[in-house]
Amino acid sequence: MEKGKKITIDKLGELMNKAFMHLEQQISNIRVEMATKKGMSEEFAKVHYRLDVIEGKMINNHENRISKLEDDIRVLKTSKGK
Repeated sequence: MEKGKKITIDKLGELMNKAFMHLEQQISNIRVEMATKKGMSEEFAKVHYRLDVIEGKMINNHENRISKLEDDIRVLKTSKGK
C-alpha cells in the first residue's frame, strides 16, 4: 500500500479475510499431503511384509528341492555301489 493512503475498516476486513482463506487452504493442502504420505507409508509396509512372506516361501521351496535332490543323489550313489 502507498504511504499515507487511508484504508477503510471494511477494506481491511476483506484483506484479512483473503489472507486467512489463503492460509486455511495451505493448511488443508498440508493435511492432505500428510495423510497421503501416511497412507503410502502404511501401504509400503504391507507390501514389504507380503514380499517377506513370499521370499520365505521361495527359500523354503528351494531348500526342500535341494534336499530332495541330495536324497536322490544318495540313492543313486548307493544303488550304483551295489
